[in-house]
Amino acid sequence: MIITEFMENHSLDLFLRMKKGHLVVTQLLGMLRDVASGMEYLSRRGYVHRDLAARNVLVSGELTCKVSDFGLSRTLLLDADPEGAYTSRGGKIPIR
Repeated sequence: MIITEFMENHSLDLFLRMKKGHLVVTQLLGMLRDVASGMEYLSRRGYVHRDLAARNVLVSGELTCKVSDFGLSRTLLLDADPEGAYTSRGGKIPIR
């Protein structure tokens, strides 16, 4: 069982469709910052999400955004190749 934080506003794509452009720039920038921060966190720990999309970002009641759905994520092989590579069931695949 996986227990996660309850995000009142569901996914970012649904939230944006419900708001239909009724958000101010500062709210959108805050949401962008949250997603970028989450992706940076993953990168620093050696992970690649591989499916970042609005449907995979959850929004709280305070408009905090968190990256979700790590089903396609992979671990980077940080010391294997200067260009970077990650593992998959079929072997190494370069990141371009």
